[in-house]
Formats: sequence, C-alpha cells, structure tokens
Amino acid sequence: MVITLDPWIEDTLASSRPSPPWLLRPLVEELRIWSAKLKGQGLPAVLLVNPQIRLLVRRTLRESLPDLHVLATSEVSADTRIESIEIGRAHV
Repeated sequence: MVITLDPWIEDTLASSRPSPPWLLRPLVEELRIWSAKLKGQGLPAVLLVNPQIRLLVRRTLRESLPDLHVLATSEVSADTRIESIEIGRAHV
C-alpha cells in the first residue's frame, strides 16, 4: 500500500518554487494522518511520486515526516502490484 498524490498536486509542486504554503500545510497534515494509519497496520509509510518532484518532496517533508519514505514511480518495477491511497484536491 502506498500513498499517491493527485496529478494536480504533483503539477502544482513541480511548477512552484518554492512550494506554496497554502498547499503544503494541509498536504503535510494529510500525509501525517495516512502515514500513521499505515504504520498502525504494520505497513511502511511510502509516498509514490513523479520522478521530477521526488527530491523536492523528500527535502520538503524530511523534518516534518522523517519516517515517510518517498519513492519515484521510476524506482518501482513495472511488474510490481501497487495498491494506492490517493490524496486529492479535496484533502488539501
């Protein structure tokens, strides 16, 4: 099980330097909630993102969510079965 972001959120993060606070605050809180839920189920907390924003997202979340693993979609093999929880615009 991995957490994914709505493409609109990924596009906004990719096109905004620095990332807008109006997006980051609710996004971090939503990721914190889902990370805790996954850990509570004995699963690792993993956020799967577009390769273009992986480093940006990791650096942005490093202090607030140090246990959240951020992977790029390119780091996952094509034959890997993925179940995802998508965080969309309604959540942030």
